[in-house]
Amino acid sequence: ELFLQAIELSIDRGYYQRFIAMHADATTAVYSHESCAFALFHRTFVLAFENMLRSLDGENGKFACLTLPYWNIMEHHLEQRNGKCDSLGGCARVMGDLGGSPYSYGDERLYAGVEMEGGLCKDRPLTRLKDDLGRVGIVREDGTVEIPDTCSYETLIQLIASSSANEDTPVSYAEFTHLMQKGIHDAVHDNIGGM
Repeated sequence: ELFLQAIELSIDRGYYQRFIAMHADATTAVYSHESCAFALFHRTFVLAFENMLRSLDGENGKFACLTLPYWNIMEHHLEQRNGKCDSLGGCARVMGDLGGSPYSYGDERLYAGVEMEGGLCKDRPLTRLKDDLGRVGIVREDGTVEIPDTCSYETLIQLIASSSANEDTPVSYAEFTHLMQKGIHDAVHDNIGGM
């Protein structure tokens, strides 16, 4: 509940939208994607978002100890493989907790100048989020798709192992982060959509 309140307050104050804009910004993209700074940018971005939420209540400190929920997509992939759930939306409960299931499909929204299409999610805490044209909610891709194998523990282990398997020609940090971006990161973004 405290996390949802913090998200709602950040939306009301426009801070949440600033983070969307920063992630979507073409200039920022030079650092945030397609470079060896990919992992560093995203870790800093998430920490800055968390710190922004913590600072929302100022001296009262209501959100001072708040932390972002940890989302382990690899654990959800394992649950899917073991038959405990069958899709991204069914396995990754965080999607339902942050906006709910889509009310309709084929909706369009414009966030920070980026056009998106998908299923309209507008439950709490996104009841207050508006796109660039003032329309409520966020659009996501179809949550009924399976979590791709690029989101498995095995894929991450292979990526880590490939970075040190050959001492004569190890994978560089830049190549490692590029493979991480093109693998698990892009798989999640491509299947969820959104920012």
